[in-house]
Amino acid sequence: WRPSKKVQMRRTGRDKTTFSLTVEQSSGAREPEPLMVSFLVDVSYSMHGQRIVDAMDGFQAVVKALRPSDLVYKFWTFDSIVKSHTGIMHLSKFDLQRASNAAKALANDSDHSTNCSTSLYDALKHVITTWPKNTEYKSLQKELIVFTDGGDNSSKTSLNDVEILLGHPQLANFHLILIGCGLDERTKARLEELCAPVHCKFFAEDADKTSIERAFHRSVQSIQSRRKLTLSLETSGGASADTAMIQNALQGLGLGALMGGGPAAVARGPGAGAALAIGGRGRSKPKIMEIEDDPAPSRRNRANTPPKVRP
Repeated sequence: WRPSKKVQMRRTGRDKTTFSLTVEQSSGAREPEPLMVSFLVDVSYSMHGQRIVDAMDGFQAVVKALRPSDLVYKFWTFDSIVKSHTGIMHLSKFDLQRASNAAKALANDSDHSTNCSTSLYDALKHVITTWPKNTEYKSLQKELIVFTDGGDNSSKTSLNDVEILLGHPQLANFHLILIGCGLDERTKARLEELCAPVHCKFFAEDADKTSIERAFHRSVQSIQSRRKLTLSLETSGGASADTAMIQNALQGLGLGALMGGGPAAVARGPGAGAALAIGGRGRSKPKIMEIEDDPAPSRRNRANTPPKVRP
């Protein structure tokens, strides 16, 4: 988990007040809600051999960074057609090895060697428009991770149509990560244009193993930066003791970057919104502040743009 927004911690009550610092995903949450992740991989013949192996190793790295309670909305492959290889299931029941074997078999199929069709736009449209819209999934953070090594050359869906779809996917909390490796400059430009919406990311890398690993590592970071959690800490004592104990606790959780220094330290909240609860026992009531995201402040004003805080 990586913090992305700043809020200021304010101390209330007397020096010996016990404090609770909470970074919340939603009201009453005690751990991150599950993510809903879908995987889409190019299996046209250009992906045969080491490239499909490296791609599947990358998806394995993503899976390792997820939680058993996270949901997988199908593992997909595409060339001239789109195929699903799993249903909807918890990550703990997802057999990535089986899905990986299916993808490798398709990419390395000798009868497949003349098929250089890459229907990327059709695949994106199919996965997004068939994503389940059940109420139980509505609030979940949705991540679609796509890997391709070439530009679209056979879709019935136009670039303009898929741009419109990605601009308004009709899915709450939807995010696209598109990894393109070994692409020519024209294809890079098209996919960068495709991923212009703020909820889309395009990572272009070379096609060697190290570069592919780097692209998937960046993907994991992107997903984790949006994952939200609840962190509750209680300390007592003077102002300096409280701050020191909170700092130590955060360091122990690998979240030391949340704190700056001193009683009025700066804390960072999750990228998709958070609540910072600072309150004491006894008569003092906790103060809850909700931090709103400012998704795209201009580069010129970013340094001086204060977070939006609602008491």
